[in-house]
Amino acid sequence: PDDARTIGSAHAVEIYNHGCVVGSDRGQGIAIWDILLNDGKRLSGCATDDAHFAGPDYFGGWVMVRAEANEPQALVSALRDGAYYSSTGPQLHDFRIEGGTITVECSPAENVIAMGARSASEVVHGRALGRAELPLTDRLAAGGWIRVAVQDAAGRRAWSNPIWLD
Repeated sequence: PDDARTIGSAHAVEIYNHGCVVGSDRGQGIAIWDILLNDGKRLSGCATDDAHFAGPDYFGGWVMVRAEANEPQALVSALRDGAYYSSTGPQLHDFRIEGGTITVECSPAENVIAMGARSASEVVHGRALGRAELPLTDRLAAGGWIRVAVQDAAGRRAWSNPIWLD
């Protein structure tokens, strides 16, 4: 965390590296991401393969970008703006906050979790959830940001970038 805090400028932090997950079980950077979000750093999180093809280190982590066009400049702009989600399998179709409700639409999931600063979270458990509504509690909103994660029946995950509440 101390090293991460020294970075003066960045758009994103790698939150999942499939090569490191299958090669050393050290490919998750989500805790560091949350620490930096709690510090007020406005960072997106990205999943990657980092494939070296020395083993099954490919096709395990990626981002799904919402860009104006499938062209380099539009893709780079969308990535810089955090207009994407990260995944190891599940799809996030929509994540929005309206009034006191967090709405998540996704591919079939077992767990849909909304997270805020520190340990604040709300979760919906079920079978083949395609939509979940979670309350935007005062505790969840207190840190100024909300992100969501979904987990499917196979344990694969997708993570949204944070929505800042200011």
